[in-house]
Amino acid sequence: MNKRIWIPAVIFLVLAGLLTYLFFLKARPDKKITTSDKTLKSFRSLLSPVELEELNVILFTIDTLRADHLECYGYDKVKSPQINRLAKEGILFEHNIAQAPLTLPSHSSILGGFYLDENHLTLAESLKNKGYATGAFVAAFVLDSRWGLDQGFDTYYDNFDLTKYKTVSLDSVQRRGDEVLAEVYKWVENQSQQKFFAWIHLYDPHTPYDPPEPYKTEYMGSRFRLYDGEIAYVDQLIGEFRDFMEKKNLFDKTLIIFTADHGESLGEHRESAHGFFIYDSDIRVPLIIRFPEGKFAGHVISSQVKSIDIMPTVLHLLDEEMPESVQGESLLSLILENETQDERSAYSETYWPRYHYGWSELKSLRKGRYKFIDAPRPELYDTLEDPGEVNNLVNEKASLGHEMKKELLALIEEYVGKAPSFRVHRFFPYQSQRKRRQTGRPERQNRPL
Repeated sequence: MNKRIWIPAVIFLVLAGLLTYLFFLKARPDKKITTSDKTLKSFRSLLSPVELEELNVILFTIDTLRADHLECYGYDKVKSPQINRLAKEGILFEHNIAQAPLTLPSHSSILGGFYLDENHLTLAESLKNKGYATGAFVAAFVLDSRWGLDQGFDTYYDNFDLTKYKTVSLDSVQRRGDEVLAEVYKWVENQSQQKFFAWIHLYDPHTPYDPPEPYKTEYMGSRFRLYDGEIAYVDQLIGEFRDFMEKKNLFDKTLIIFTADHGESLGEHRESAHGFFIYDSDIRVPLIIRFPEGKFAGHVISSQVKSIDIMPTVLHLLDEEMPESVQGESLLSLILENETQDERSAYSETYWPRYHYGWSELKSLRKGRYKFIDAPRPELYDTLEDPGEVNNLVNEKASLGHEMKKELLALIEEYVGKAPSFRVHRFFPYQSQRKRRQTGRPERQNRPL
C-alpha cells in the first residue's frame, strides 16, 4: 500500500481530532449526579413506569447530513417520513451545532475520547462500566478502529477489506447502510438478555452521491439532488431498523438518539462537500431524541445545543458519573424547560485549511442569533435573519463582533490551558493496552500507515 498517500491524510486527521478534543477537555473533578438531583427526579417521575437504568441506548450518526435538508426541519425537496415520525414521537432540537466539519474529529468529540491519557473515559466505556453490552457499526474506513474510536466497545464492526484497493483514501473505503444494519441486526439478536448500547454510523449521504434505486431515478437532475436521494435512502433504512426493533419488542425499551457528525456545503460560499469552512451548512446538524412510550413527544427546542451535549445527557439520564473530559452540558433541564432559551454558546473549528493549504484555521462562536467567525477577515452573521450567512455584519456591528471575539478567545484560553498532557507515541499503536484488556482481543502489530 502506498505510504505516501496514507501518511499525510492520517496525520491530518489525528491532529484535527486531537485539537478538537483538546479544546473540549476542561480539567474539573468528576461530578457524580445522584437521585437527589431535582432534574433527574423530575425525569424519573415523568418517565414512570419506564426504568431509566434498564433502557437500551441507540446512537445513530448519519454522516454528512445537514439539518436543513430534512422535512422535519422545514425542507420540502426530499421525503423522509420515517425521520419525521421519529421527530414527532420525540424531541427535535432546532439548532444543534457540530464542533468540527470532519468525520473523525466530530465523532471523537461526540463519543468523548481520542488518543489521550487513560483516565479519560468515552461514552462506551462509561456505559460498559454500568453493565451495558456495547457495539459499534461503522460504514467508512475513516472510522476504522485503528484511529482509536473502538475504546470501550465489546464489538467494533469495521472489517474493511483493503486488499482490493490499489490506493486507499480515508473517505473512499465505505459500505452502504444496509450492509451496516445487517450486522447490527445479528448483534442485537445476541443481546436479548441484557441491556445494550449501539452506535450505528451510516455514511450514505457522503460523496459520491450515488443512492440506490428507486431514489437514483427519483432524485436525478443534478449532483446535489442525488445528495437528497441519499437522505431518502437513509430514511428507508431508519424505517427498516424500526420494524426490526418492534418485531423484537425492543423499540419501546430503547432511547433513540439521531444526529449527524457534520453537514455538507452544496455550493454555498463556493464550497462543495465539507471541511474547509464552518458555516451552518457544514456544522448545523439534526438532533432528535426519542424516549419510550411517547414521552416528550412533539417537543421542539429552539435553544442552541451542541453535539458534545449528547454524552453528558445520556450519563445524566442514567445517573452516571461525568468524566472530567466531558465539556458538553446535559440537555435534561432544557427538555424540562427549567432553563431559559439562548443562554448556551457553541464553539466550532476547522484546521483543514491550515494542514492542506497552509491557510489559517477557522474558529467560531455561535451564541443566540449571532455567529462570529475568527478568520483573517472576521465575519459576523445574524443566523436568524440571514441563515445563508451572506451578509457580514462585522463592520456594522463592530462592538458585538469585538465582544464575541473576546469571549471566543477567553474560551480557547480556558480550555487549552487546562488540557492534560499527552504522549505523541500514543497516536499510532491503534489499540492501547487498556483497550486490549477490555475487549479481550489479541494484541495487534502496528500496521503501516
